[in-house]
Amino acid sequence: MRINPFVVTVVTFALSNFAQASDQGVNAVYERMQAAYGSLDASKLETVYAPDATYLPRSAKANVNTREALRRGLAGFIDQVRAGKGTIRVRFRVV
Repeated sequence: MRINPFVVTVVTFALSNFAQASDQGVNAVYERMQAAYGSLDASKLETVYAPDATYLPRSAKANVNTREALRRGLAGFIDQVRAGKGTIRVRFRVV
């Protein structure tokens, strides 16, 4: 069986473009999340999460899985950071 190098090149190019587009989409989400956390604005931060998101805070005894609980949790977290005159910097590394 003979493999056509053009077909291999097209498939490789298509996969490469898909991976690049996928990376760009993921990076855009991470950039939005970084900006939202950095703003110390709970309402902006809430918009980063999907409407049906489950949030797993470190200190909670249970998952946060309603929008209202997410809103309260994020507002409480932001209030704690502000009270301590802190800032939030988020960095992501996908491996």
